Amino acid sequence: MKKGTVIVLAIVLLLAFAGCGNETEPTEQTKPSDSTVTTSINNTDTTEDNSSKSSLLSKTYQVLGKNIYMGAPNYQEIELGYTELFIVHNEKYIAVTAARRDTAVNTQEAHEKAFAKFQQNMVDHEGGVNGITMTKEETQTVNGIEFYTYEGKIHYGVANKYDGYAIGCAFVMDGIPCEIVGSVVDPSQSEEMIEEIRSVVQAMMQSVRATP
Repeated sequence: MKKGTVIVLAIVLLLAFAGCGNETEPTEQTKPSDSTVTTSINNTDTTEDNSSKSSLLSKTYQVLGKNIYMGAPNYQEIELGYTELFIVHNEKYIAVTAARRDTAVNTQEAHEKAFAKFQQNMVDHEGGVNGITMTKEETQTVNGIEFYTYEGKIHYGVANKYDGYAIGCAFVMDGIPCEIVGSVVDPSQSEEMIEEIRSVVQAMMQSVRATP
């Protein structure tokens, strides 16, 4: 009788140990997978990238007398008639031109009219702007606004023996042609300056709006 009891107890203990061993496997399965961690990191990186872009613009610029607003960089600000110039020494600048007495039926025409005003206003800066050669052109819609965008080389006046990198966008808002032009004036045409101007112009384009 006692021997039978011992055998039964031994069987019960063996079954209990086997049950404990099986319970450890689900614990391993509850660990987060590598893909979950990667997704979280990617989301964090995206947030930081957006924050970095918005930090390029430190103030709001309004086209005089018009419902046209946009972010602007913390560069020295100079008013040149129809053009508002945001400049850093003689190295780089962003120019916002609004042809307030003109009209345009599309973004290409907006570029032609606003760029002509920009040239007139830049006569006393960098020896004047003789023209621009496009290396990239396209039409984009950002936040419901259509833009003619481009990159290329600005040809400065006889005082400068080099061309400056240029990036810009033209659009029609509140009935008038407008254009944002960014350029590197420094003779080195360093990639660092070019990337900064490219990033600032793109951020400004994304910030264009009809309300403060």
